[in-house]
This record gives sequence, structure tokens and C-alpha cells, in this order.
Amino acid sequence: MLSGKRIFTLLNPEWDEPHHVIYLNQKMGALQIPIGTYHRSISGSEGSMVLNQAVRDEKFDSSKEFIPVSLRDRPDLMAAKAIDPVYWLWEGDQLKRTKFSTLLSTIQQKKS
Repeated sequence: MLSGKRIFTLLNPEWDEPHHVIYLNQKMGALQIPIGTYHRSISGSEGSMVLNQAVRDEKFDSSKEFIPVSLRDRPDLMAAKAIDPVYWLWEGDQLKRTKFSTLLSTIQQKKS
């Protein structure tokens, strides 16, 4: 991330937690997206600039890369997206991992 902010959504049906949302900013550095992971990113309201540095090995085949995929055509990705996501945020100079269900439980416990 060179400037601005960007929100990445990662989906990988092979993961135990297949749905992740990353609020990426410059302090967080680079986001490495594992092979087989589908992603989408949206710039923050002020825009963003990202440098894509793909690693390519001898198995790289450009005809199999950068092919748009619709969730409508992929029930496995629709199911992954329907799962409560894991959120990654930058807070207090460190990366935080959370789920809204965990946050709601914590808030409810504090109110009791």
C-alpha cells in the first residue's frame, strides 16, 4: 500500500475460516494473497495506490490468471461469503484480528 486505504475481501473455501475482510492502510505494509484465494478490493473514500508485485514461478500460466469470477456461478464462494467474516484492522500500531460475533459477546458481557 503506497497511499490511502483499501478494503480487501478474501474468500477461500478451503480455509477453516473462509471469509476475511482486511482494512489495509499504509502502516500495515503489503498484503500477500495465497494461491487459490479469490479477492476483491475497494479503495477508501480518498482513493488509494497499491503496487501489485506478483510472484511467478515455473508453474505460472497467464491464461489461468486474472479471470473474473461471479459468485452467482460459484456456490462454494457464495457459501464462503455467507460465513461471518474475520476482520483485520490496524489499531494502536498493531494488527488486530476480530469477528463481530466476538465483539458483540464482549460488549454484552461488559454491560452485564
